[in-house]
Amino acid sequence: MVPRDRLSVVYHGLDSAVGGAAGGQRLRLQAGVSTETPLVGFVGRLCPTKGVDTLVRAAGIMKDRWPQLKMILVGDEAPGSNYRSDLERLIKQLDLEDVISFSGYVHGAGQISQAFDIQVVPSVAEPFGLVTLEAMAAGVPVVVSNSGGSPEIVRDGVEGFLFAPGDEKNLARKLDCLLDSAGLRQEMGQRGAQRAAESFSLAKMLDRTEEVYRRALGIAEPAGESLSA
Repeated sequence: MVPRDRLSVVYHGLDSAVGGAAGGQRLRLQAGVSTETPLVGFVGRLCPTKGVDTLVRAAGIMKDRWPQLKMILVGDEAPGSNYRSDLERLIKQLDLEDVISFSGYVHGAGQISQAFDIQVVPSVAEPFGLVTLEAMAAGVPVVVSNSGGSPEIVRDGVEGFLFAPGDEKNLARKLDCLLDSAGLRQEMGQRGAQRAAESFSLAKMLDRTEEVYRRALGIAEPAGESLSA
């Protein structure tokens, strides 16, 4: 086993805040969803490890409480996969055809987070949720599964909520909480944007990478020198 003091973590950094407003408006327009309609989004590959079926089941729990709610699943499945067909059958079984729609693959999907009131990352396992970070940078509150690296990005109850992977009831409760309060959504979105800028910027990533190499080579960092300056 490698000693802990020999390990360093350098988080992925975003070049700048993503999630352009124009891309979000375009997605809503294409889906026929007005700006007044609550919209929950998923962005990613449609496959079992992304846990999209958990989000669909959560929508089934919520549909009576939120009759105006819409959800958009952004992304496509791998060639030869039948997962989208499985999701479509589940959506039909739960009578959610008017609630959930598929957008298919969208180029530059990181630019559309502002379309959503809430973005969900329901993965069974998520090594590092770049889509989570992109949503936070866009000021969108997130609800993410408590798996992989996600708890290192999102602090439960601060920038969004965590829930147990595969637990659609818990996910539905967290979504209910956010949909109930525009103020809470705004607060969490603002805190998420601040955390993305301060802890997950490209400059931060470059500084930490340089620090690792300097330490490995036994080179002291010049006083006052920083890539993020």
